[in-house]
Amino acid sequence: MTMIEIVIPGKPIGKGRPRFTRSGRTYTPQDTRDHEALIAWHAKAAMNRREPLDGPVEARFLFVLPDRRRRDIDNLIKLAADALNGIAYHDDTQIHRIEATKHVTSEPHTEIIITPM
Repeated sequence: MTMIEIVIPGKPIGKGRPRFTRSGRTYTPQDTRDHEALIAWHAKAAMNRREPLDGPVEARFLFVLPDRRRRDIDNLIKLAADALNGIAYHDDTQIHRIEATKHVTSEPHTEIIITPM
C-alpha cells in the first residue's frame, strides 16, 4: 500500500469564495491560488515522480493554525483537496473517506496523508 505524506509549512488558509469583476467575470482570489500552488509544489515533491493514485482514497488532514480565530474546516479541506488534483490522485472525487482536525500552535502548517482504500 502506497501512503503519501505531505507537510506544507505556513498558515493554512481556506478556499476563498469566487469573486466577480464589474463585467461579471468570475475569478479565484489570489491568496487561494497562491496557497493551492504551494500545496501542489510540496505534493509534487512528496510524490517523487510517482503517478497519481487510482481508485478510492482516504484523506487525513491536520491543519495547525497560529491562533484561535474561527476558520471553517470545510474550506480548509476544499482548498487542500483541490490542490492535490492530478498530483496525489486524479480527482478529489476519489476521496471516499476524510478525517480532518484543527489544532493551534505557534508553528502553523498543514499535514496531509493520502492512502489508497
